[in-house]
Amino acid sequence: MKTSNFLNKLMFLGLVTFSMSCSKDDGCTQQTFYLDNDKDGFGQTTKTKMACEKPAGYAEKSGDTDDGNTLDFPGCNEITFYFDKDDDGYGNPNATEIGCIDAPDGFVAQGGDCDDEDDQINPGVKITYYEDMDEDGFGVEDKTIQVSICDPAPEKYTDRDTGFDCDDNNKDVNPDSPFRYYEDADGDGYGNPIISIQALGCRDDVVGYVVNADDCDDTDPNINPESDEIAGDGIDNNCDDISGFIWDGPTIEFNKAANVDWTLAENQDELTKKVTFTRQNTGPMYNFEWWQTEFKADAVHVNSSDSDLHADFWDNENSTDRDFKFSGGTKGVRWALLDSTGGDLTNEGWATYPYATLGNPEGFYSFHNVVSIITALEDGFVVDGVVDDFNISLSGFPDFDDVDYEDLIGKKLGVWLVEDDIYLTLTFTEWASGQQGGGAFTYTRSTPNN
Repeated sequence: MKTSNFLNKLMFLGLVTFSMSCSKDDGCTQQTFYLDNDKDGFGQTTKTKMACEKPAGYAEKSGDTDDGNTLDFPGCNEITFYFDKDDDGYGNPNATEIGCIDAPDGFVAQGGDCDDEDDQINPGVKITYYEDMDEDGFGVEDKTIQVSICDPAPEKYTDRDTGFDCDDNNKDVNPDSPFRYYEDADGDGYGNPIISIQALGCRDDVVGYVVNADDCDDTDPNINPESDEIAGDGIDNNCDDISGFIWDGPTIEFNKAANVDWTLAENQDELTKKVTFTRQNTGPMYNFEWWQTEFKADAVHVNSSDSDLHADFWDNENSTDRDFKFSGGTKGVRWALLDSTGGDLTNEGWATYPYATLGNPEGFYSFHNVVSIITALEDGFVVDGVVDDFNISLSGFPDFDDVDYEDLIGKKLGVWLVEDDIYLTLTFTEWASGQQGGGAFTYTRSTPNN
């Protein structure tokens, strides 16, 4: 019996000891750990292990979507890194790695390299392009832009820097093209179109020659396209084929009523300080200002056949007591027929007449001449030419001087103010004849374009 009690006690102590040992292990708090292959402190959400302590190769945090990249983990600002084979600081845009902190070995944060085999070619290398508007392959030296070597070449630019264009509006003019140089004898920068030599284009060593042929008088440096026109000198100073100024501004109308005082400004049309048109109560129109300048008085008027204006218009010295040169009317002003407007086009003469052009004195005649020309054309004649300020030549009539002022109506006339060297257009819309007409007339004319 004693032996049995002793054994029982011994077994009880063993059970207590075992129980105490098991209760200690059961008291730990197990938690979930996550497999962390890249050891970045974040594990894979789907690969876990329960343990009281973090097992090797596991992490307490989950959410790593790229457990093979230590630079990619939850909460990081992802950065794309580019493989930089040529080590020029710019990577291949087609070879990338995603990271959060430091670039992997051989990678950089700057992409865009268009040749990762050559460290001299990358976006940081700039090319100078020269404007090439005529696209002949040669640019303008002082019109440049800088473009990355990895960007497309801009339109109408060239990177060629061996020779530059001297006329970027003409593809036929460049350093490779045969070009004609024109003599500039007067040194005004404009060449003589008649005298030239040929050489390669855009040279600056062809002494005494220039690339343009724009001079109209290579003996005078004051005559060229940049010169100002000088009124009344009869010279085309600015080489525009016009020896003077052309008024092609808005059209205005002037009307002088019948039997009014033609010496009053409201009954006159002052074109310039030298030319003022009006009309006495009979007879032709005239330049009132010329008589004021020449005689300090108006043209003497007794009647239609006894007046200074009659003498001047008809070359009749018996009609005046004053001494002046007769000119066919409108002193200081010449007239021309510009086209067939208003004419009877069934008459052959209107088709064959040599019409004048504004800016060219040829074809501008006296007022008497122009009235006679129009009268002859309306009567069916062909005008052969002008004899003098009072007569024209027709087929079969060598000295024709008849006039019908009313034939002026509707015709497009050119007017040349000789001393001012101004050309304008004028069209009569009314002309009252005879004593009953009272000198009434109306016309429209062009004005200065400024």
